[in-house]
Amino acid sequence: MKQYIFLILIMLLVVSVNAKTFEQDTEIDLKHPVRIDDFPSDSLSCNISVFDPDNEILIDFETMTNNYEFHNFTLDAGNTTKIGDYLYDITCTTGASNKTESFEFEITPSGFTNMIGFYILVIFLSLGIMILGFWLKDAIIVIFGSFGLDFFALYVIINGIVGIKNNQLTWAIGLIILGISGYIGVRSALETITN
Repeated sequence: MKQYIFLILIMLLVVSVNAKTFEQDTEIDLKHPVRIDDFPSDSLSCNISVFDPDNEILIDFETMTNNYEFHNFTLDAGNTTKIGDYLYDITCTTGASNKTESFEFEITPSGFTNMIGFYILVIFLSLGIMILGFWLKDAIIVIFGSFGLDFFALYVIINGIVGIKNNQLTWAIGLIILGISGYIGVRSALETITN
Protein backbone atom coordinates (compact mmCIF):
# COMPACT_ATOMS: atom_id res chain seq x y z
CA MET A 1 0.00 0.00 0.00
CA LYS A 2 2.87 2.38 0.81
CA GLN A 3 4.32 1.86 -2.65
CA TYR A 4 1.05 2.98 -4.27
CA ILE A 5 0.84 6.11 -2.14
CA PHE A 6 4.47 6.92 -2.97
CA LEU A 7 3.79 6.37 -6.68
CA ILE A 8 0.74 8.67 -6.56
CA LEU A 9 2.75 11.41 -4.82
CA ILE A 10 5.52 11.19 -7.42
CA MET A 11 2.96 11.44 -10.24
CA LEU A 12 1.43 14.53 -8.64
CA LEU A 13 4.86 16.15 -8.36
CA VAL A 14 5.29 15.81 -12.13
CA VAL A 15 2.62 18.51 -12.49
CA SER A 16 4.56 21.75 -12.19
CA VAL A 17 3.85 25.44 -12.39
CA ASN A 18 6.29 27.64 -14.24
CA ALA A 19 6.47 31.33 -13.33
CA LYS A 20 6.56 32.21 -17.02
CA THR A 21 3.53 30.08 -17.92
CA PHE A 22 0.10 31.67 -18.00
CA GLU A 23 -3.45 30.52 -18.63
CA GLN A 24 -5.02 31.09 -22.04
CA ASP A 25 -7.46 34.03 -22.38
CA THR A 26 -6.30 35.77 -19.19
CA GLU A 27 -4.78 39.18 -18.50
CA ILE A 28 -1.01 39.09 -17.91
CA ASP A 29 1.28 41.59 -16.20
CA LEU A 30 4.73 41.65 -17.78
CA LYS A 31 7.12 43.17 -15.23
CA HIS A 32 10.72 44.26 -15.49
CA PRO A 33 13.01 45.73 -12.79
CA VAL A 34 13.33 49.52 -12.90
CA ARG A 35 17.13 49.55 -12.69
CA ILE A 36 19.03 47.91 -15.53
CA ASP A 37 22.81 47.74 -15.19
CA ASP A 38 24.13 51.30 -15.01
CA PHE A 39 20.91 53.11 -15.97
CA PRO A 40 19.60 55.27 -13.13
CA SER A 41 16.01 54.41 -12.24
CA ASP A 42 14.64 57.99 -12.25
CA SER A 43 15.53 58.69 -15.89
CA LEU A 44 14.84 55.22 -17.28
CA SER A 45 11.91 54.73 -19.64
CA CYS A 46 11.05 51.36 -21.14
CA ASN A 47 9.02 50.27 -24.15
CA ILE A 48 7.76 46.79 -24.97
CA SER A 49 7.02 44.81 -28.12
CA VAL A 50 5.16 41.48 -27.87
CA PHE A 51 5.07 38.72 -30.51
CA ASP A 52 2.60 35.82 -30.53
CA PRO A 53 3.55 32.16 -31.31
CA ASP A 54 3.10 32.84 -35.05
CA ASN A 55 5.60 35.73 -34.72
CA GLU A 56 2.92 38.33 -35.41
CA ILE A 57 3.26 41.64 -33.58
CA LEU A 58 0.68 42.03 -30.82
CA ILE A 59 2.18 45.12 -29.16
CA ASP A 60 4.50 47.40 -31.09
CA PHE A 61 6.88 49.48 -28.97
CA GLU A 62 4.38 50.70 -26.36
CA THR A 63 5.45 52.50 -23.19
CA MET A 64 5.58 50.56 -19.93
CA THR A 65 4.38 52.12 -16.68
CA ASN A 66 6.95 52.82 -13.96
CA ASN A 67 6.04 52.41 -10.28
CA TYR A 68 9.65 52.92 -9.02
CA GLU A 69 10.13 49.17 -8.37
CA PHE A 70 9.47 47.76 -11.82
CA HIS A 71 8.20 48.66 -15.24
CA ASN A 72 4.89 47.01 -16.03
CA PHE A 73 2.79 46.34 -19.10
CA THR A 74 -0.60 44.63 -18.88
CA LEU A 75 -1.35 42.35 -21.82
CA ASP A 76 -5.13 42.02 -22.06
CA ALA A 77 -6.94 38.68 -22.39
CA GLY A 78 -7.66 39.27 -26.08
CA ASN A 79 -3.93 39.02 -26.80
CA THR A 80 -3.44 35.65 -25.06
CA THR A 81 -5.80 33.49 -27.10
CA LYS A 82 -3.14 31.49 -28.95
CA ILE A 83 -1.44 28.58 -27.21
CA GLY A 84 2.33 28.49 -27.42
CA ASP A 85 5.51 30.50 -26.77
CA TYR A 86 5.31 34.31 -26.89
CA LEU A 87 8.35 36.56 -27.18
CA TYR A 88 8.68 40.10 -25.91
CA ASP A 89 11.43 42.68 -26.21
CA ILE A 90 11.92 45.43 -23.66
CA THR A 91 13.93 48.47 -24.76
CA CYS A 92 14.97 50.82 -21.97
CA THR A 93 16.37 54.26 -22.68
CA THR A 94 18.08 56.92 -20.62
CA GLY A 95 19.40 59.96 -22.44
CA ALA A 96 21.33 58.76 -25.49
CA SER A 97 21.85 55.20 -24.18
CA ASN A 98 19.50 52.30 -24.69
CA LYS A 99 19.46 48.58 -24.03
CA THR A 100 17.15 45.87 -25.38
CA GLU A 101 16.50 42.55 -23.68
CA SER A 102 14.39 39.65 -24.98
CA PHE A 103 12.20 37.39 -22.87
CA GLU A 104 9.59 34.73 -23.45
CA PHE A 105 6.54 33.24 -21.76
CA GLU A 106 4.22 30.36 -22.53
CA ILE A 107 0.43 30.24 -22.80
CA THR A 108 -1.21 26.90 -22.00
CA PRO A 109 -4.91 26.05 -21.64
CA SER A 110 -4.66 25.62 -17.86
CA GLY A 111 -1.60 27.70 -16.97
CA PHE A 112 0.35 24.57 -16.02
CA THR A 113 3.20 22.77 -17.78
CA ASN A 114 4.35 19.13 -17.70
CA MET A 115 0.87 17.78 -16.93
CA ILE A 116 1.49 14.32 -18.41
CA GLY A 117 1.82 12.83 -14.92
CA PHE A 118 -1.57 14.21 -13.92
CA TYR A 119 -3.22 12.86 -17.08
CA ILE A 120 -1.67 9.41 -16.64
CA LEU A 121 -2.58 9.29 -12.94
CA VAL A 122 -6.25 10.14 -13.48
CA ILE A 123 -6.70 7.84 -16.47
CA PHE A 124 -4.95 4.82 -14.92
CA LEU A 125 -6.61 5.33 -11.54
CA SER A 126 -10.06 5.52 -13.15
CA LEU A 127 -9.39 2.57 -15.45
CA GLY A 128 -7.96 0.60 -12.52
CA ILE A 129 -11.11 1.17 -10.48
CA MET A 130 -13.26 0.15 -13.45
CA ILE A 131 -11.20 -3.02 -14.07
CA LEU A 132 -11.44 -3.86 -10.36
CA GLY A 133 -15.23 -3.45 -10.61
CA PHE A 134 -15.41 -5.76 -13.63
CA TRP A 135 -13.17 -8.31 -11.91
CA LEU A 136 -15.29 -8.25 -8.74
CA LYS A 137 -18.47 -8.14 -10.86
CA ASP A 138 -19.55 -5.07 -8.89
CA ALA A 139 -21.29 -2.48 -11.08
CA ILE A 140 -21.15 0.23 -8.41
CA ILE A 141 -17.33 0.18 -8.45
CA VAL A 142 -17.39 0.35 -12.26
CA ILE A 143 -19.69 3.39 -12.04
CA PHE A 144 -17.27 5.13 -9.63
CA GLY A 145 -14.42 4.45 -12.04
CA SER A 146 -16.44 5.95 -14.89
CA PHE A 147 -17.01 9.09 -12.76
CA GLY A 148 -13.24 9.60 -12.69
CA LEU A 149 -13.11 9.46 -16.48
CA ASP A 150 -16.13 11.80 -16.68
CA PHE A 151 -14.36 14.40 -14.55
CA PHE A 152 -11.16 13.99 -16.57
CA ALA A 153 -13.09 14.46 -19.83
CA LEU A 154 -14.74 17.62 -18.48
CA TYR A 155 -11.32 18.93 -17.38
CA VAL A 156 -9.98 18.35 -20.91
CA ILE A 157 -13.00 20.06 -22.49
CA ILE A 158 -12.71 23.10 -20.21
CA ASN A 159 -8.90 23.46 -19.93
CA GLY A 160 -7.58 21.59 -22.95
CA ILE A 161 -4.49 19.39 -23.01
CA VAL A 162 -1.10 20.96 -22.42
CA GLY A 163 1.04 20.53 -25.52
CA ILE A 164 -1.85 20.36 -27.99
CA LYS A 165 -2.44 23.75 -29.57
CA ASN A 166 -5.62 22.80 -31.41
CA ASN A 167 -8.71 23.49 -29.27
CA GLN A 168 -10.99 21.43 -31.55
CA LEU A 169 -8.75 18.37 -31.09
CA THR A 170 -8.84 18.67 -27.30
CA TRP A 171 -12.63 19.05 -27.42
CA ALA A 172 -12.87 15.93 -29.58
CA ILE A 173 -10.64 13.93 -27.21
CA GLY A 174 -12.68 15.11 -24.21
CA LEU A 175 -16.00 14.27 -25.87
CA ILE A 176 -14.80 10.79 -26.89
CA ILE A 177 -13.61 10.04 -23.34
CA LEU A 178 -16.88 11.43 -21.96
CA GLY A 179 -18.90 9.26 -24.34
CA ILE A 180 -17.01 6.07 -23.54
CA SER A 181 -17.12 6.60 -19.77
CA GLY A 182 -20.78 7.63 -19.95
CA TYR A 183 -21.64 4.48 -21.87
CA ILE A 184 -19.80 2.24 -19.40
CA GLY A 185 -21.32 4.03 -16.40
CA VAL A 186 -24.89 3.98 -17.75
CA ARG A 187 -24.58 0.35 -18.90
CA SER A 188 -23.31 -0.68 -15.46
CA ALA A 189 -26.12 1.24 -13.75
CA LEU A 190 -28.73 -0.45 -15.99
CA GLU A 191 -27.28 -3.88 -15.18
CA THR A 192 -27.45 -3.06 -11.47
CA ILE A 193 -31.08 -1.98 -11.77
CA THR A 194 -32.17 -5.03 -13.81
CA ASN A 195 -30.44 -7.51 -11.48
